[in-house]
Amino acid sequence: MRIPDRRALKSLSLGLAMGVTLVFSHAAAMAQQNAVESARDQTGTARSYAISDGRTTGGIRLVHILVKGEKDQAFSMAWRDRLIQHTPDKAGLGQLAAVLVASGGAGPLDAGTLEEELKDIGGYFSLSRGRAATFGDVSAPAEQFEATLRLFRTSLMEPRLPAITLERRKRFMQNGRKANREKAETLAREAMSTILLGDHPISASLSLAPTSTITSVTVADVDAWRKAILARSNLTVVSAGPLTREAAAELVDRTFGGLPEKDADRDGIPFVRPPKASKTIVIESPVQQSAILIGGPVLWSNGGPEGIARSIAMSVLGGGPRSRLFIAVRERLGAAYGASAGISAILGREGAFGMEAAVANDKVGPAVAAMRAEYAAFREKGVSAEDIDPIKRRMTSGFPETMRKSGSAASVIRGALQNGLLFDAPDHQSRWIGNQKAEEINQLIRERLPETLTTIIVTPSAEGLGADCVIKALEELKGCLAP
Repeated sequence: MRIPDRRALKSLSLGLAMGVTLVFSHAAAMAQQNAVESARDQTGTARSYAISDGRTTGGIRLVHILVKGEKDQAFSMAWRDRLIQHTPDKAGLGQLAAVLVASGGAGPLDAGTLEEELKDIGGYFSLSRGRAATFGDVSAPAEQFEATLRLFRTSLMEPRLPAITLERRKRFMQNGRKANREKAETLAREAMSTILLGDHPISASLSLAPTSTITSVTVADVDAWRKAILARSNLTVVSAGPLTREAAAELVDRTFGGLPEKDADRDGIPFVRPPKASKTIVIESPVQQSAILIGGPVLWSNGGPEGIARSIAMSVLGGGPRSRLFIAVRERLGAAYGASAGISAILGREGAFGMEAAVANDKVGPAVAAMRAEYAAFREKGVSAEDIDPIKRRMTSGFPETMRKSGSAASVIRGALQNGLLFDAPDHQSRWIGNQKAEEINQLIRERLPETLTTIIVTPSAEGLGADCVIKALEELKGCLAP
């Protein structure tokens, strides 16, 4: 299958950096859909991307951007889907259901024939599930886009859902989970997730423990999810490419008009932050290189100006070879290939801050001390204008190219909507970046980043690391969490 362009905003956040991950806001539709025009304000060039928002004749929300000169057309869609939070005993359904619907075959076509059909026309489509939404992507050359949509529609309406394919995918997931448990970095991340998510049902979707959360999933479960979630009432479609709004709206109704009108989604389960903790937990494992993960819960928006400030802050702290963590751990200590920092999504606005590094086994102690010292200094002193100005220039210069590609433009807009922004958020990107000031970012750093951090170390021996708790396996982790 041809994979569409997915160059997104890891460093250009409209709120997409560091996770995933993931309500919608309404505003008046923009009047112009023709030429993309430029307008200058005091912060630099602000571009109008001719984005409009409204309902199709069939009542489906459609956000449209005309990308002139682009040869490919793309739809990026999101169905509100909180059911994953209500089925922790079948957590594997989160990864299994959408993939089986999209690639298990459709109507008269088995999976292999469907793949060949897509190859022949240069088309692509996929489905995936997050913690609060199911996402879909369709992309193809403009002249083959309608044919690709017909295949996608058949997959949604008449999926084959072969039991043998489901069983193969379940075995693949189990084998992958077992292999990941042998990697130090994965083990550290799973331990941190267990601590930060606590007893919330979404914890099971990350750990996939016990294995029955995978093995118990049936074809009937997949079909029940499909019928409950893939509806019109909870669907938003973003269209990007050469199609006019009228043509895109007609295709939206033709593709999704046969879905049920109402979904059977349920309210999300509130997330409760874990109590503050500053424990050092060592998981002794015979790894060749140790993994360090230091982090804690954080409430820092991933959208709009605050999301851009967050991306800038994380870039300065741990976003590459010139970041403070990289210099402290790699250049000064020579203890690792590098170190990084970021904020990943938990649920809604709740997130997880983390600094991580893979280091030589004999340099774990100094590396942990260096990372903690850099973090303390970062919270106290923050960033400077000299730190943020080159990052702002990279953000501003790279964004227009992202919006000139249909696949990435559609993904950016969908991501902005998922982060609670207005449909025309890309029009404000230049101003949001230009308005960023070091002192305002520093205030957010002091207010939002956690004062106390939990340290997870996966290493052969805990000797000399000052651990509060030493365990041999993740199953023992709960014993470390008692006050």
